[in-house]
Amino acid sequence: MMLKKLSVIWGLVVIALSFPNVVIAAPPSSQLIKNVKLKSVALYDQGGYRIAEVHFEPSSPVSTGCAPTDQLNLVSYWRTTEHTVNFALRVSHWMAALSSGASVDIILEGTACNTSASIPNEGGPSGMGRMFSGMRVYAD
Repeated sequence: MMLKKLSVIWGLVVIALSFPNVVIAAPPSSQLIKNVKLKSVALYDQGGYRIAEVHFEPSSPVSTGCAPTDQLNLVSYWRTTEHTVNFALRVSHWMAALSSGASVDIILEGTACNTSASIPNEGGPSGMGRMFSGMRVYAD
């Protein structure tokens, strides 16, 4: 019985240690929006998408070529499937960074830019903006 408990504990430790490497590691070719403060994090379903949306306060103007990101300081992560554990982990990491007030670099995924009219934004262009793949958090 004790051996079984130790196996479970070590399994959980290995899983816990593997998450940070997956969540915050950025490929060398990734585009970054550097040194921002998070303003809000939202999780919602709209237009057939499951969306994690992040608004940020940049330290300098943002120029990604994607109107919702550049004009509204908005990045998102979206899927058309059900929310997954990976999706929930992303949201929880954003919420933790928001609540801590730490500065972050936003890691962008490829060049995906969503400007769908089915995702309206008050006071700006429609869409979810650039897709993020993660972030790097700094202790202030």
